[in-house]
Amino acid sequence: MARITTPYGSPSTSNQKSTRRLGILTVATVVMITLGLSTSAYLKSSQSTSTGTDVGLAGVRGQINRLGGELALPEPTAAAESPAAGLANSGASDLPPAPVTNSGLAEPRPTEQVSDVQAVNGVTVEASNFRTEGKELLAKFCYPLMSSYPDWVVARPELRLGETTILADSVLNDDPADGERCATAYFPMPDSPDLRAFQVTIAQLQTSMAEHPDCALVQQRLAAEQTGIEIQCHEGDGYFAGVTVLKSPASMTSQEVDQAVMNAFVERVPGPWLFTGSLNMP
Repeated sequence: MARITTPYGSPSTSNQKSTRRLGILTVATVVMITLGLSTSAYLKSSQSTSTGTDVGLAGVRGQINRLGGELALPEPTAAAESPAAGLANSGASDLPPAPVTNSGLAEPRPTEQVSDVQAVNGVTVEASNFRTEGKELLAKFCYPLMSSYPDWVVARPELRLGETTILADSVLNDDPADGERCATAYFPMPDSPDLRAFQVTIAQLQTSMAEHPDCALVQQRLAAEQTGIEIQCHEGDGYFAGVTVLKSPASMTSQEVDQAVMNAFVERVPGPWLFTGSLNMP
């Protein structure tokens, strides 16, 4: 509401003029007080509509001018004459418009799903902070350490966009803390991806391969899994030189044999953990 100031004219230096204008000033003072009260009441009653305020100020200003300009009102600013203009200048216009339905009503934007929690085989994994950086989709996974061995990692994280499956091209592991570890997977995306609905999966959680693995324990694990695979380990001069597969079932492909052997070299908890996410399109 505009502030109203009521400056009066300077006092006359002539006694004769003062005596002669005493009656006029008294009447003018009464009129100005009446106008001030009427203006204040009118402005209070017209706060709810900008149009009413403009008309009221114009009417009062016209009466004041007829009294010789004794009462001064500030010119209304653009923001005062149009509250909507002030709202536009406040930065609200920078927000993207919400979609509008055929009925003309704004439709709320879909809520993004940037995290998900899944429990598989007694192990709870949280996928969070789904986001894009350049042409990559990032997903952060946090999970408990299942043994005293600290180097537990996510195995074969994948991104599924419709019928397309994309393997993570890199995984950044955080240092373990308080019995938990987190890792961020980076998935390369195709051009113009539709991220309104996608899935991220982890095949299993596992430890990294020991620098000097216990090959006898590895063979025991292969036997316990009834894989039918037999191996032989090779030691170099103070380092592990590799492994040879001596026997494997004919029904298994070479990739299946290699995966079964690698699984036997590590501690693991099989999955899969499947997470769903959604990001609003720009």
